[in-house]
Amino acid sequence: MSYDLLEEKWIPVRCKSGARRFIAPWQIAETDDAPVDIDTGRPDFDCAGIQFLIGLLQTAFTPPDEESWRSLHDEPPTAVELREWLAPLRGKFDLLGDGPRFMQDSALPSAHAAAAKIAGAPAAETPSGKKKKAASLETKSIGGLLIDAPGENTLKFNKDHFVKRTPELAVSCAGAAWLLLTLQSSSPSGGAGHRTSMRGGGPLSTWILGDNLWTTVWRNVVDRVTWRNVPGDQSDATSAAALPWLGPVRVSTDEGSQTQPAHIAPLHHYWGMPRRLWLIPGAADGECAIFEGAPGPYISELLTANYGFDYKGAFAHPLTPYRSDDAGSEPPSPIKGNRNALTYNQWPALVLGAASGGARTTTAALNVRRWRQMNLDPQAAIAVAGYDMDNMKPLGWCHAVMPALTASGAAEAGLHHAALALVAAAEYTAKEFAVAVRASLVRKGDQRYDNFFQKDEAARIRDRFWSATAGPFYTTLRALRDAITAGHEVPDDPIQAALRTAWCQTLHAAGLALFDEASQLLGQWEAADIRRIAEARKWLLWHTKPDGDAMLVHVGLKEPDLEGKPKGKRAKGAK
Repeated sequence: MSYDLLEEKWIPVRCKSGARRFIAPWQIAETDDAPVDIDTGRPDFDCAGIQFLIGLLQTAFTPPDEESWRSLHDEPPTAVELREWLAPLRGKFDLLGDGPRFMQDSALPSAHAAAAKIAGAPAAETPSGKKKKAASLETKSIGGLLIDAPGENTLKFNKDHFVKRTPELAVSCAGAAWLLLTLQSSSPSGGAGHRTSMRGGGPLSTWILGDNLWTTVWRNVVDRVTWRNVPGDQSDATSAAALPWLGPVRVSTDEGSQTQPAHIAPLHHYWGMPRRLWLIPGAADGECAIFEGAPGPYISELLTANYGFDYKGAFAHPLTPYRSDDAGSEPPSPIKGNRNALTYNQWPALVLGAASGGARTTTAALNVRRWRQMNLDPQAAIAVAGYDMDNMKPLGWCHAVMPALTASGAAEAGLHHAALALVAAAEYTAKEFAVAVRASLVRKGDQRYDNFFQKDEAARIRDRFWSATAGPFYTTLRALRDAITAGHEVPDDPIQAALRTAWCQTLHAAGLALFDEASQLLGQWEAADIRRIAEARKWLLWHTKPDGDAMLVHVGLKEPDLEGKPKGKRAKGAK
């Protein structure tokens, strides 16, 4: 049975009218009640789906230059024209056909017939006498493809208290496609030999948002000149080097069998296949556990083997920001999700590629860098999403929408400086705020006193600060961008200085207001504690004064005194 993902209507979308329907990929260009966004009901599926559509258009048609890209941005193709673009790829994205299958290892069915030889034979020895790794083949429930599904040990020891186990899960072809796509695109570690994605587990993805689904997808496709920045051998877009399921899996049982950028085409970044999987179609009748009413056949099992593509080296996924140490001794690492909120203190790194401190440098995703260079729509927003993973355990889903805030070439450097200065002042205030709150909440001698900042409670307190000051941050940054563009280029220019000073006043006021709330609502205090709370508040008031040396240094209005000593006293109990 064939199930071509380029022709089947498997993508649930929300339309301009608010209606929800299923479409094929080429229908994202429809203008009658145009699709606005993917709407699967799961944010991780939605994120994987956007990446699928971006990768698909990049594979089908990489515009030769910026002029071609802009013409299609201003005058999109019709749905019929887009279907013609995808025509050369038909048959290469088949989910259940007899030939190569989308993101599946075609060697597994024949291996299943000889499973005793693969799974049961003792591992061979290498010339050095060491046992050679051997792949194992298993039949598992389709539910195991869910990143948040409980693992084998969790089920064995009955620890899945907060996770619903699904031993009898069955899904439609559409549901199976989403499970497969989501796992392969950001696969976490899954036990011995079960490889992570090219970006590791829980990578952040960033994409420019548009007014509808076509615009969102096209804004993240880059022209051929920009595409040359993606590592890899510039191979044919329809070869196995680009679409790995068209050829044999690069099995990674032996030393030196890792997959490096030189082994792949750049498009492979969108179609990475770390897991060796093969879907087993089942009953024609049933009910899909993901999409109610979706037609069969229904799939409840799959074959899985370990030691698939083992990605090692300087990969650079076009939708992911990267971080590297200044020494450059290791390849850049994808920036990962964090269970603490994605807040504006990460905006410089994710959007500008500007580090806010430390010994590491950051690089914004290729699509974001290209968008900012074009400066096409100053009002555009950027979506950021990804899992926060602890090896195999998902700790949370991270998602945020941030303004792109593009600037002209001459003003871009000033915007970088201004953003870092505003964030530095905010980080300083957030730190002092959290210290003061600890001094007011935790009595000296309390067992929580010494490890307060290692616990989630401190992170939650700081997150409240970031949330309360996010709106004023972007308002101030926009005003600074406009001032810099108008010629007020230096920080001590009266216009810039007034905006930066006002930002310090905003931080000071927010810190005090949140301190009053936290110390009174969260603390378990008695009359004897009032003095401690008052002293902590006085200390916070002094250390975050808008015209104080510390605030002015962080916001870029005063040079630091490198020889001076810190002034003031720490709040009692706030060591």
